Amino acid sequence: MSADSRLKAMVMTGARIVWEVPHARAHALERHISVFEAERMIRIGNVTEERVENGREEWQISGLDADLRSFDVVVSPAIDGRALRVITLMRPEARRGSVPYDPSL
Repeated sequence: MSADSRLKAMVMTGARIVWEVPHARAHALERHISVFEAERMIRIGNVTEERVENGREEWQISGLDADLRSFDVVVSPAIDGRALRVITLMRPEARRGSVPYDPSL
């Protein structure tokens, strides 16, 4: 089963979304991504990248926020399938070295 199929199955069966990684919420604030938008992305987005980091499976989910700006959420699925742990949030344009987002514009 693909990571995308596993994500959809976990969401359909009520997997919890947990924010226990301290820097995940800080990244959300810094990158102007609301918790609501991040959790919505997890529920309706698609896995665009899979990797194993330090023996832990991670899925990158990509999509758009309410302002149609792209962002990614990286989650780690619990082994029992009951939770999705938010690892970090990213803005693709920030990775490419463009000018940081200025919400006042």
